[in-house]
Amino acid sequence: MLSKSIMNYQKISEYKINNILKPDKILSKYKISSDVPLYNIALSGVTKNLPNYPIINQRVNGEQVGICWAATLASMLKYELSNYSSITAQKVCDDLDVPYEGATWTTIMSGYNYYFKSPYLPTKVDSTMNSTMIKTIIDNNDPACIAAVSGNSAHHVALCGYSQSSSSFIVRIMDPGSESFKTGTLSNGIFTFSYNNNVYTWDKTVRLYYSY
Repeated sequence: MLSKSIMNYQKISEYKINNILKPDKILSKYKISSDVPLYNIALSGVTKNLPNYPIINQRVNGEQVGICWAATLASMLKYELSNYSSITAQKVCDDLDVPYEGATWTTIMSGYNYYFKSPYLPTKVDSTMNSTMIKTIIDNNDPACIAAVSGNSAHHVALCGYSQSSSSFIVRIMDPGSESFKTGTLSNGIFTFSYNNNVYTWDKTVRLYYSY
């Protein structure tokens, strides 16, 4: 098993291609999206977004409920593994046999471990990611879960891109609550975004490490 520090920088694209992804998934996952650039180098800086990253809502029978954690997990599954192309937040809750509501970290991590088998090593990190870490994640063609807080409320979104210039570092997320992509500035190690009339601050992270 590789140490986390090594896994942090080691890419397993070849493993994904040969052992996880089906040919049709490879083509759709690695092509450049028509509306969002996978990798742009311009005078203003660098922009990299995960191509064709899915928007997964947190609805059950059409009604929005507090399962953002399940929707974020589902979006990461759909992006990473071709056999979960139809996964939903509701299906995640059903598979884990949990109510359609907010969950504890024990339940949430059991969900990541339930779906992401070897060589994946889903890991909860009790901190935000700095710009270098964010770039490592996205450059490795992986998403991550951002767990954000606002007072006593928590909300999960997916990290799916970044844009860096000489003066700023912009983070791109998929928000299952607003069912849209959002961007915000990482400033002095702090990233915030608005949801449901509240401002949420990045607090914890779920990363996909690997061992193979």
